[in-house]
Amino acid sequence: MKRDLDLMRNIMFQLEEPKFLRNNISAFFPNKTIDEYEIIAAHIELLADNNYLKLGSCLLGYGFPNWYIERITNDGYTFIESIRSDTTWSKLKPKLLLVGSYGLDVIKPLLLNIIIGKN
Repeated sequence: MKRDLDLMRNIMFQLEEPKFLRNNISAFFPNKTIDEYEIIAAHIELLADNNYLKLGSCLLGYGFPNWYIERITNDGYTFIESIRSDTTWSKLKPKLLLVGSYGLDVIKPLLLNIIIGKN
């Protein structure tokens, strides 16, 4: 699987919508194929690895890791706010391609430079 930052951004936006999180992936993203659920679950795990989401237990028997998503963390909300603007996001993506291999921790300083106008 390749990491998809657009998907990660969309996941965070979708998880921000409900008044209360505390549910499983299959409840937040209904009517997906097993392959789609596997990709979403893997990206949710990556977001949790970076302390953007707090996960609970994983339900078995679904054919994919059906994680219980407890909440978006403070770091997660900061991430959402920093990537909310489509303009900022469109400026960030070419910079990431220049960097080559990148993790979510590389995004933070690049976003800060874009936001304060250092492009």
